[in-house]
Amino acid sequence: MPDLDKPGAHCATETASFVCEEHATIEDGVLVLPTGAYKGCTILQTVTLPTTLEQIGASAFSGCTSLAAVNLKEASSLQSIGSHAFSKTLLEHVALPPSLKTLGAYAFDEVRTLERAELSESSLQVIEAGTFWGCGSLLGVSLPPTLQKIDTASFYDCSALAELELPAGVHHIGEHAFRGCSSLGELALPAALVFLGFNAFRGSSAKYEVRRGVKRGETDDD
Repeated sequence: MPDLDKPGAHCATETASFVCEEHATIEDGVLVLPTGAYKGCTILQTVTLPTTLEQIGASAFSGCTSLAAVNLKEASSLQSIGSHAFSKTLLEHVALPPSLKTLGAYAFDEVRTLERAELSESSLQVIEAGTFWGCGSLLGVSLPPTLQKIDTASFYDCSALAELELPAGVHHIGEHAFRGCSSLGELALPAALVFLGFNAFRGSSAKYEVRRGVKRGETDDD
């Protein structure tokens, strides 16, 4: 947890920095944006983040249906983004900072305007369940070399997704991970892969080969 005894360091709950408004600026010195801070703020269009921010809580911007711009790289100290943090927003582009270690489940689900997700500079080891569920406009995603696991339904129904390169260290792809990704083409599965969940690519056009020894889900019918 952040050290709130640091001079000038505080949690956003101690300030008025998450008042629902069209253009929000989180003041410098804030370490934690709490759970649900702007949840359902339908007039919010842009957010400016401070370099001091370390955590964005669960559902912090969930349901902010006008939110189109937030530069996550501005938060150069950001370590974690909670579950559903940006669900159902209008973001078109997401780029994560190198400091980011944790991206919660369904963090960007149903962001139907999202076209690009740049995760390659982050320190993520896991893409959690449903992270990009229903992002039907997502054309490309770049994944970090630190990545080891792509969890259940991470990219479910990302029907426009055509650009994907799986990092060499990925050893687990969960069930339904890329289900409905109907634009995927040739795909090289990493040599490190030891588990491929059932229906991981069902309803997609991905062409891939599974090497001998990879454990498959019991009802896999890709």
